[in-house]
Amino acid sequence: MLLDLMPTASWVNADFVRENINPDLTFSLVHRIEHARRMAEIANLTLNYGANDHCIVDFVCPTVETRRAFLDAAEYPVYTVFMNTITADESRFADTRKMYQLPPTMHFG
Repeated sequence: MLLDLMPTASWVNADFVRENINPDLTFSLVHRIEHARRMAEIANLTLNYGANDHCIVDFVCPTVETRRAFLDAAEYPVYTVFMNTITADESRFADTRKMYQLPPTMHFG
């Protein structure tokens, strides 16, 4: 797990945040955008007040708009890691599968 490699990082988990901080939000695109913005604000808080030197934010950000909302709200550099751990046909969340947009292809040279 990434957190094991970064012991001084804080961790913001989307399932926890949705259940305890964002229970007012659904999984509509508008609410997903707001959820992404709030996730960035929580990360900002941990970094603004010196609680940690890095923050790992883990959540599904299926569209360009949700990714943009997170990036626009983030006050610190963001390093994005896309994990393709399940095929679209296997996803248990049909709405996420339908709206998912592939991230841009990254090339390292």
